Amino acid sequence: DLLDREPDSEEVTLQITSLQDVIPEEIKPLWPKRIFLGKLAVIAGDPGLGKSYASLDVAARVSLGGPWPDGSGRAPRGNVLLLSAEDGLADTVKPRLQLLGADMGRIYSLGLTVSKGKEDISLSLQQHLPQIEQFIAQAQIILLIVDPLLAFTGRADTHKTAEVRGLLSPLAAMAQRTGCAILAVMHPNKNSKELNPLYRISASLDFAAAARSVTVVAKHPDNPDLCVMATIKCNLSAHPDPM
Repeated sequence: DLLDREPDSEEVTLQITSLQDVIPEEIKPLWPKRIFLGKLAVIAGDPGLGKSYASLDVAARVSLGGPWPDGSGRAPRGNVLLLSAEDGLADTVKPRLQLLGADMGRIYSLGLTVSKGKEDISLSLQQHLPQIEQFIAQAQIILLIVDPLLAFTGRADTHKTAEVRGLLSPLAAMAQRTGCAILAVMHPNKNSKELNPLYRISASLDFAAAARSVTVVAKHPDNPDLCVMATIKCNLSAHPDPM
């Protein structure tokens, strides 16, 4: 009987916004047509093609306010936060950044574990996003690089749409609140027969769907010594030319 049910212990309050009260804002690019402030971007590609190095190149240019390699202007100078699960800071990440001429004083790295009571547990975007957001706000971070994204999804089943959306929606909302661009590095799945690269991004198409821009890195079809970096999805501008 509905009348006999006890009221919920926590009331749910809907957040209603009248569009009449919304002040339009322009999309702000970090890298024009490729990465946007306050939005999630994905860079994907097979292992060994330089995705992580390319993401550090972006970090270095932001730390310096340096020019973008496609001639689209200069990066806004700001602070960068790295979350890297695969490369060592001392023997790989910092030497690469030094080679790229980065301003080390503007680049921070998150540890892979957090302290909880007397034990250390793995850092998770699912569990520890409020603490990450707090640091992003305090340190005025304008770019967060997560490499690879799937290393920090916690207990979420990354093959299930509801759980992927439950992970990425708070992440996108955090980016919107802080104005921080998020660049997530991902690997393709093993479905080599799939011709559309969007469907080859790891685990679930929902990762690509949630991102506002998706860039893929692939071998050059005519030169084995080169790679191609191409935007295959961009909701916020026309597609830039491949590089």
